[in-house]
Amino acid sequence: MLEGLQLTPRNKEQQQVIAELFLDLDLRGTAKLTQAEMMMMVCRIIEYEERKTRAQLKAYAKHVGLVPSSFPEYISIFQELDSGDCNALGPRTTKQLMEKYGRVLQPEAFTKFYGQLDTNYSNTLEFPEFLRLLAHLERDKREQEEAELAKEQGQNNKNHKGQNNKKKATPFHCLPPSFEEYLVIWKEDNGEGLKPFEMLKPAEGRSQALLNAFSASTNSLKA
Repeated sequence: MLEGLQLTPRNKEQQQVIAELFLDLDLRGTAKLTQAEMMMMVCRIIEYEERKTRAQLKAYAKHVGLVPSSFPEYISIFQELDSGDCNALGPRTTKQLMEKYGRVLQPEAFTKFYGQLDTNYSNTLEFPEFLRLLAHLERDKREQEEAELAKEQGQNNKNHKGQNNKKKATPFHCLPPSFEEYLVIWKEDNGEGLKPFEMLKPAEGRSQALLNAFSASTNSLKA
């Protein structure tokens, strides 16, 4: 199970974490896990996967220029746009979002742009792809505002002859790196200090509470 999740312990410290996890789950002290305890192991690993994915996405949002503290807001925006509850956005919703940022592309240009975003060729944009689009639109909006401000300042305060302080805007077709591209970087530093084995360490009292809940539901089914 651990090997499948690429969590095979490779040093003494990692072995200690796994041992602590096993002891935390082996409530009877028999060195063997019951079905309920195995379910707890599965719950812990699922929890680990969810925490790891969230850490990756949050770090990615920061990497592409979004505000880390606004991450819950990005989730809410995505859920509101996902009117079909399919956990993804289609071309129509994507167009509507772009229009809110003042970007209306011709059909051929939009198809090409949408294809750049749809990295897994599903014809929909999932949350990582949505973050990439949102970061792109926010950057484009910011650069346009900066250009307008620079234009106004240039009219009020003319530069010296031959001096050019105009900052070039990023071409709209140039997207931030994709989530898959960023994962290469994330794997090197483990996403803002969240190491896999640290995330598997038992949380005080949590395993017992979950196991009690699981046992109660099992007993109710038997009854």
